[in-house]
Amino acid sequence: MRQGQGGVDPPDADAVVVVGLGTWALIAAQLAKSSPRTLFNLMMTSKEFYASLPFALPKWCLEHAYNPAKASPATTWLPRPCHDSAQASTSTSDSQRPRNSQRNHQQRSRSPHTQQQPQQQQRSGPPCIQQQRPQQRQRPQQQQQQQQQQQQQQQQQRPLQPRQPEQQHAQSQERWWLERFLVHSWLGVWWLVRETEAVECAATANTRMFSACVRVEFDRRPSPARVEGWLWGCDDTSEPPADAPAAPRDDALAARVRVSVDLFTQVQADRLTAFLKRLVPAVDHVNVVVHATAHGGVQLLTIHDAPALDLELHTTLPSVSLHNIRNVSIMSTEQQELRGVMHNVECVQVFNDVSPSEDFQLLGGIPSVHIEHTAILHSLWFLQDAHRVHLCNCGIPDMEPIAHIRHLILDNCETDEDESENPTFTGEDISLVDMQHMYGTLSMPYATRVVVDNCDLINSVRCARRLSYMKLVMCEHLTTLPEFEHVDHLELIGEWSIEELQRVAPLTDKLTLSYMGADARVLHAPLACVNVTRNWHTYFEGDHAGAPSEPVPPTVDRVHLDLCDMEQVCEVVVQLCHVKDITLVFKTTVRVDVSPLTAVRSLRLSASFDTAHPQLVGLASLAHLHSLHLSYMHLDGVTITCPTVSLRGCTGTAAIIGVRDAHVEGTHLRVTEVRAVDNLELEGVKHVGAVTNVVSCSVRFDLPTRPRVLNGVRRLTLHRCTVSDLTCFADVQVLRVRQCSGPRSVLPVTGTWDRRVHPFPTSIR
Repeated sequence: MRQGQGGVDPPDADAVVVVGLGTWALIAAQLAKSSPRTLFNLMMTSKEFYASLPFALPKWCLEHAYNPAKASPATTWLPRPCHDSAQASTSTSDSQRPRNSQRNHQQRSRSPHTQQQPQQQQRSGPPCIQQQRPQQRQRPQQQQQQQQQQQQQQQQQRPLQPRQPEQQHAQSQERWWLERFLVHSWLGVWWLVRETEAVECAATANTRMFSACVRVEFDRRPSPARVEGWLWGCDDTSEPPADAPAAPRDDALAARVRVSVDLFTQVQADRLTAFLKRLVPAVDHVNVVVHATAHGGVQLLTIHDAPALDLELHTTLPSVSLHNIRNVSIMSTEQQELRGVMHNVECVQVFNDVSPSEDFQLLGGIPSVHIEHTAILHSLWFLQDAHRVHLCNCGIPDMEPIAHIRHLILDNCETDEDESENPTFTGEDISLVDMQHMYGTLSMPYATRVVVDNCDLINSVRCARRLSYMKLVMCEHLTTLPEFEHVDHLELIGEWSIEELQRVAPLTDKLTLSYMGADARVLHAPLACVNVTRNWHTYFEGDHAGAPSEPVPPTVDRVHLDLCDMEQVCEVVVQLCHVKDITLVFKTTVRVDVSPLTAVRSLRLSASFDTAHPQLVGLASLAHLHSLHLSYMHLDGVTITCPTVSLRGCTGTAAIIGVRDAHVEGTHLRVTEVRAVDNLELEGVKHVGAVTNVVSCSVRFDLPTRPRVLNGVRRLTLHRCTVSDLTCFADVQVLRVRQCSGPRSVLPVTGTWDRRVHPFPTSIR
């Protein structure tokens, strides 16, 4: 649709990005279907929305999307402070009314012979209009009699049936407020409608609900999906192509909308219920904060069909009516009593001294229940039908109701003395953390995932023969490992005996050993027993940890050493000469020579950020290196050529050549040269040398000191940068700007420009 047809306004000269009419046609098609979720998906896949919506919105799209019945122009219901072009639309519609009335008067004055030709031309209209028109010519007298009879019938039926134009008028107005809310919520604007604006509209009952203190926040995930095939580059005067799809692709990134509200009175609670009732398909998360007032406050809170609900209470807990909600979280600052009804709720989390009633029927039948920081529970029989139960800092009067729970987590709970001796659980996933009152033998005959952490009085554990995961923390009484046939992942913490380690090492695929303040001589024990395990993880933690002096067995492919306060890092490196995947974490050292690691393929070296960065030596001798991750290391003119590299917080100088994926983060590293790189990510890097033959480059938070070095990049993305002059990127083919701003700009700018379609803007104001 060209300019001048359908009331399309020319684009604003100050706007950086102008959305094409083809893109808006897709929006109109989705809005007409009353599908807010599809609308959000479409918005997330578009390239030009964030900077222009709703500033360059053509009126014909508004009229087509918000008012398909064409009862009245939808732009007339747009509040004047929000849209300056509403007056123009109203004036154009008012100017056409006399012409239309005069034209209708002329057609009525014509004879039936003169009306035959226009009538035949109008038969190509909709079928519903064709059925109301006569198919044959009739005499004037008979036609007048039939018209009189029809008028009498209409007068008799008029009090019984509402007027159709008024009904369409109310529906279009209600839809307009709904869609306008969706547009603003996508932009992340807080939706606050003043009471005066709601009263000015006709259907005040439908719009007054927005006057509640409702804040709408838009939460977008960090990396939106790429949709390159079905969105095209076009200017504001172009027509949408005929083969353009009307729905986004399946891999489009979904939008998430959070509605936050502060409730003080019952009237606001009722408004919130009506507000969410209309916007359930679009809202993903509801956050309600109930405050204390001196005038009664909130007595009943009703919320239906919401994916997630967070209820924060600063007053007496109102009676709740929650239906069809996936996750419910209730938090209180005072000890309250939970009352109300919950139906078809999947997960409930109760925090901070929210006490139940005596029978606790409210949480009965809920599949997943999490109760934390609650006084002694009267009974646990309400949990007998639950599949997942997590009790933290609670008093447990009886173990029998929860002994058969499939997924059970008990964290620092108090139990009676009769229930603490030789506990037995028949579930599949059992986790016991800080259960100091349990003692004796712990029996879990059907559990495939077991966690026993800091249970000092447990002296033995009985479990299934084959397990997927087991974590045991050695204590004073628990010194022997349980009997089993095979464990996929075994994690042991503490100074276990060499005999026990030699017995269980051949029975596991992945062994993780962690020592807390161990002596150096006990660290040699794992090296002699790991002859079958392919993955060996050993964490040396504490002030007295020493380096292992014996070589690592040749069957070990992966080693993770967490060496705190370790000066013998070079000695450790010598013992890992044949290991392919190495991770070293250390605090204090001066120099790290990695030249003995001739077989390594993946190397991760991490130092401490608050100490002097150790110098890396011997990187050029690693011929088989595929992945390199360095954190807080000092590089002295090294050249990195492995396919994947990540440099975080490093100092010195480095060159990146022939790399597939490179990520550089930090302001103190000087990148002298970047050449033949597929994907380059710069985060806060100030000093960048020559950049040649780079396919894609992403710059976050800050541009280099010389931005012109990025001119040789094919596809350049600027994310949250402050940039004023865009002429330095003259040779870039595709430029993407994500939430960037200029020196004096107020709103962030987002857009995508392809030089093959339209030129780049010169600056961001």
